[in-house]
Amino acid sequence: MLTRLLHFLLPSQIQGRRSPARTGSAGGASVELVFYTRPGCGLCEEMKAELERARTARPFHLREVDISGDPELEAAHGRSIPVLEILGRAAFKGRLTAADFERVFARRLTEAQRRGSSAGESERGRED
Repeated sequence: MLTRLLHFLLPSQIQGRRSPARTGSAGGASVELVFYTRPGCGLCEEMKAELERARTARPFHLREVDISGDPELEAAHGRSIPVLEILGRAAFKGRLTAADFERVFARRLTEAQRRGSSAGESERGRED
């Protein structure tokens, strides 16, 4: 257990490293979170610890992206890291709490489901 926790909390040395999936209480497909970071980032470590504490209805996993050495990512996120994207949109920069993450994660999933339902209804309406 300690080894898994240390592995999860160590900064990514490999761009695009995937952290183990976190299981939620209700199952469902795992949601990928993109976590922009760099080695030696203390706030990144704090954010990952809060994500470890979070309890969500759907499981998630982190795809860590090391921005160091990538001029485009450095320009986009250099002064803002850590940055956490949920469903392709930035959700947090700098700090978060487990409770804040749980709330925003649930809201983003609900929004995505509504968009999916609306798109499906629009398609059905055109076919009728």
